[in-house]
Amino acid sequence: MTASETDRSHRRKQLLLLAGLLVALGGSVTYSLIRSAKYDVKVERNSAFDLEVTWRCLGCGHTLRDLAGVGPRECPNCHEKEMYVCINHACPRHGAFPVAFQYDAEGVPIEVRVADGSWEPFASEETGVNIRCPKCNAQMFPAPD
Repeated sequence: MTASETDRSHRRKQLLLLAGLLVALGGSVTYSLIRSAKYDVKVERNSAFDLEVTWRCLGCGHTLRDLAGVGPRECPNCHEKEMYVCINHACPRHGAFPVAFQYDAEGVPIEVRVADGSWEPFASEETGVNIRCPKCNAQMFPAPD
C-alpha cells in the first residue's frame, strides 16, 4: 500500500468516525427533546408568605410564630388588631430593634415600623430601604435569632 492510499484510508476512517459521532449526537438530542416534552415542568417562586416568622402585637408585645402574611391580625392576647410580621434588625453600635412589616397581597413589603417609631414606606429613592437605627440612622440588617 502506498502512502497516498494509506492517507486516503485514514481520512475515510476519520470521516466515518465523524459521521457516526454526528448521528449519535443527533439521536441523543432528538431523544432528549422527545423525553422532555413529556414533562410539564412548573417553576415555583417563593414569596415572603412561604416563610415562618414572628408576629408581634404592637399593642401588648405578645409574639407567636406563623407564616408571614398581610397584617394586621387580631392578637390572641389582647384581642386588638395590632399583630404584624416582626423581624429583629441590628445596628452595629446600638444592637437589635424589632421591625414590623406590612406586606401587599403579593408578599412585597410596603411599610415598616422600626421599634416604636411611625410607619414609613419600606423603600424610597432618596433613602433606599427604610430600616434604619432609631438612634443613629445607620442602615440595619436582619439580626440572627
